[in-house]
Amino acid sequence: MDPAPVIDDRARKLRARGANLIVVIAHEGGFCNASNNSEDCTGDIFKVVPRITEKVDLIVAAHTHGLVNTVVNGIPLTQARWGGQAIGIADIPLNSAGGAAGPARTEVRSVNTASVQPYAPISFACCARTC
Repeated sequence: MDPAPVIDDRARKLRARGANLIVVIAHEGGFCNASNNSEDCTGDIFKVVPRITEKVDLIVAAHTHGLVNTVVNGIPLTQARWGGQAIGIADIPLNSAGGAAGPARTEVRSVNTASVQPYAPISFACCARTC
């Protein structure tokens, strides 16, 4: 199923029901490489987003485990790696009616996992489940 028309349909219906913001969580991912002050991005999410025609305020992508933090088709798009290596932060400025007062500002922050001690009950439960 092509995600772009589905996103458009849902965004249109949600706005008609009074939604002030639309945030899409997509299990489609991509990769971006920064070189010479320009980004070269590839992957399935970069085939979907340019075809979205309804107003979407933010897309949080996943699947490829890469770091993505860019804007496509006027929509901020972020993906924060995998396994707790990073966290994605999105700040959507709001107007007095609760709608977007400007574009979302996104950032992907790396997590220094070397300084974090695993919580034993969770580490054991995760290991026991996969062993």
